[in-house]
Parts: sequence; C-alpha cells; structure tokens
Amino acid sequence: MLLVLIFWLMKPGSVTAELKIDADFEGGSVEVVSISDPDKTVIVKPALKKGRGFPCWWYFRIEGLETGQTYSVTVQSASEAYRESEILSSRWALPLQAALSFDDKEWFQTSVGEPGENSKTYQFEAKKERAWLAWGPPFLPATAEKLLEQAKEVLPDAELFELAETRQQRSVKGIRFGALESSNSKPFGIWVQARQHAWEAGGSWVGQGFLLWAVSDDPAAVALRSKAVVHFIPIMDVDSVVEGAGGKNAFPRDHNRDWDDNPVYPEVRAAQERIRYLDRQERFDLYIDLHNPGSSEQDVYFFGPDLQKVSPLQLRNYQRLQECAFGRIGKLREEYRFPSYVKDNEEYNRMSGTWVKNHTAEHVVAVTLETGWNRPEGTRQGYQQVGRELGLSISDYFSENPRRSLADSE
Repeated sequence: MLLVLIFWLMKPGSVTAELKIDADFEGGSVEVVSISDPDKTVIVKPALKKGRGFPCWWYFRIEGLETGQTYSVTVQSASEAYRESEILSSRWALPLQAALSFDDKEWFQTSVGEPGENSKTYQFEAKKERAWLAWGPPFLPATAEKLLEQAKEVLPDAELFELAETRQQRSVKGIRFGALESSNSKPFGIWVQARQHAWEAGGSWVGQGFLLWAVSDDPAAVALRSKAVVHFIPIMDVDSVVEGAGGKNAFPRDHNRDWDDNPVYPEVRAAQERIRYLDRQERFDLYIDLHNPGSSEQDVYFFGPDLQKVSPLQLRNYQRLQECAFGRIGKLREEYRFPSYVKDNEEYNRMSGTWVKNHTAEHVVAVTLETGWNRPEGTRQGYQQVGRELGLSISDYFSENPRRSLADSE
C-alpha cells in the first residue's frame, strides 16, 4: 500500500504546486490582491510608488503553474491617489491584451482581456511551470545595453557613450554613429531618444527598430550615415524603468516637463548640453522623442508645435517630414498634432520638443512620435516595424537639405 501511495505521489501532475507571484527584479512591479490555487486565478494591481508618476505599469512572475492548465489573471487599476487627490483612470493600466512570456525573453500577447469594473481579466494556457506577465513587452536597461552592443558589433566605428548618471547613480547610455565631418561640409545632426515616460516601453522598442535599421546595410541607411550623425538614447528615465514606476507626472517633475534652465534630472541637463553644442557647431537638424499615447489612440502620429505659429522655413520642414513619413509609416495620421491641452505657456516651454525648437536654429525640426500601444500591433515586432519605417522616413527627409533657404526651395 505504501509503495502504491509513493508511486501515486510521484506521478506528473499529481501534486499541485502553490502559486507564487514575484516582482523583485529589474522593472518588476505589482501589488498582489489575492491568489486562489484551486481556481487557478490571481488578482493583482500596479504597485503605487508615491512620487514616481502614473501607477499603470505592471510586470511580474508567476510560479507553480501546471502545464496545460488555463489560468486567469485579473488586473485591477490603482484605487489610491498617486499625487495629491488624483486617482489615475483605469484605462492607462488595462491594455486590451497583456504581454506574456515563459522565459522572460520572447514575448507575445494574451487573448483579449475580459473587462470588469476598473479591471480586466486575461487568460492563458501554461506552457511551463512559470510565466511572466506585463502591461506590455518590457524593455529594460539590460535590454538597452545588449542593443547598443549589438549595434556596435554591426558598425564598429560607432561610439558608445554615457549621457549621464541619474539622481540614483544609474547610467544613461547612448550610441553615436554616422558621417565624418569634412572641411567642405558639416554633417546633418539627428537626435532620437525614448522613455522620458518610463511606462511607455513601446517607445524603446520603436527605437530598437530604428537603430538596427540605421546601422544596417539597407541602401537608405547607408545613404543616411554618409551625410548625418545620429545620437540615440534608448532609455532616458532609467531610474523609473528599473523601479517599475510609471514616470509620467512624477514628482518633482515629469521628465518631459523638465526642459528649462534648471532641470531636475541630470540626463535632461546632459541632453540639453549636447544638443546646444551640436547646434552651435551648426550640426543639428532633427530631434525625435519616442512616446506611447493614451489608450484610445491606436494609430501613429507626430506631435509638436502648432504649425500656424511657426515661421515659413519651419513650416516647410515640418510639413516635409510629415510628407516623407506618411509614405512610409503604416497607420500614420495625416494630421499633425500639437499640445492644445497645455494651457500654461510656462509648462509648454518646458516640454522637450518646445525647448529644442526654442534653443536651436530656425530650420531644426523637433517632434514627438507617438505610437499606439493598445492594439494588436503593440508588440515588439509591431513597434520595431514602426522604427524601421521611421528610419526610412528620416532618410527620405534628408534627401534634401533642410538648412537651405526658402528661396532655394523654389
């Protein structure tokens, strides 16, 4: 009888492991509400990190799964105020589909979540004994480092650099590559950065698609490198990304509202200094900040100054970039958008794109590219495709000289 019992206990699946949830790793963030082993259900919510912006990002590991079984994960939105008396709307924390991985490397989407009251329930079949779930495919400083090294291997002449150390002594890294300056001409200057808002992981994946295209042997990429120098920063708000915080509307400042004469964040100050230096050297022409928009914005669009309030030269260049991109980037909106919701002129001038526009030469274009996340294309592959298409758009844009005068355009 004892041998029979031992044999039964050793049978695969005869002993149900206890479900456990953990987020104690880089970028991890979750608050566990409840776990039910018999029902194979868990309920969680984004961890509220006071002063660190939107409580919308969640990323955790669940262990003790039985392979072949279906599990339900309900994500509730944060119910506490994240600053003063402001409670974040649930739409920011509850994507249409969650990101799912069984090795924390390859990510794909769950089926569409079942909506509840300020919650959404995602189901998945366990392929292994552990799984990772997240608001979207995570892009971490370790991911950025591998990306930059990969680009350096493809293009050995590229320069890896540290933009700055954050307030918590973490490294903000970037890469520089492209044309060499000659006595006859000054190369165009391009600055592309992502993740001023930490939760907007899609921006970094768009950046990855752009970078891998830009260092490739695609003829358009080769042509771009022959005439321009590219600076690329995959993650600006490294501290919030590491800690699994949202970043947007953080205290004392949102990263994208820190662009004035006295920035709080060292990485913002360092970016300002480099951009100003390039502009003084007459080697700066294009600034692109990569973001994800609100949950209802499912397309891709450029965001920047009100084109009715720019000079004729600026209008020509902004419209030209839009025209080049419209022929390249899928689901790009025809209309150019500007921050009409910012009523305070002082705050408007602290936005990164506005600061760049106000502190560089008249011909410079400074925009945000917003890539919708709450859609089937909100995957690593979907984001990277937008990045490649952005690269082609930029190459098309620099087929003409944006520094030329209006008279030369006629």
